[in-house]
Amino acid sequence: MQVIISADNLSIAAVVIATGALIVAVITLLKVIKQTELIRKQTDYIRKQVFGELYETAQISDLQFYIPAKWEHAVEDPNQKENDPIELGKSTSIPVGQERELHIKWKMTESQTLRSFTIGFDIPEGQSSSFQNNPEVIEKTVAFVKKSFSVLPREEYIDWHGVYHCEYGHARRLPKDEAFVISLKVKGREAGKYVLNVEIQVSEAPNPFRGNLEVECV
Repeated sequence: MQVIISADNLSIAAVVIATGALIVAVITLLKVIKQTELIRKQTDYIRKQVFGELYETAQISDLQFYIPAKWEHAVEDPNQKENDPIELGKSTSIPVGQERELHIKWKMTESQTLRSFTIGFDIPEGQSSSFQNNPEVIEKTVAFVKKSFSVLPREEYIDWHGVYHCEYGHARRLPKDEAFVISLKVKGREAGKYVLNVEIQVSEAPNPFRGNLEVECV
């Protein structure tokens, strides 16, 4: 039996082979591009981590006042409950002439390394002496600690304008959705509404998070 292979059959076979080779080449190229893009993203992520440019601004959310449960930490606040904490939102009040422990809470929207933060009352522009009427930040208090055995290295102070500063001397990595609470003892001086500024700096962003809360002295 004689098999006759025509030129047309050879052409069709060649086209099929070429098409198959082209498809394999395209699939291989797409895989290479995908792998290259993945490596580029990982490299860029590491570079941004090293140089503090992972985010444009520190990723912080849910800044608010907070009252813990009494069994966790008793404070001089008539609104405090025995068993349940209270999230107060963006405002709270302090009696004039009395000291009140304010718990300030925020959430790490992404996993980040906390470097420093400041908390203090706003000084209106052009009124440098008006801070004398602001509620006075007396000291930082230690919440949720029954007994302390060691203290992490950090610099803490209250400046001449009554702003509390905290700067960590070590990397304090906080996971995503971690809640951070700082408590300060504040004294009301003059009746009125005052703006409490909170500024938080992380290693992964060149710009700090800035947020405001309201304190009314009554």
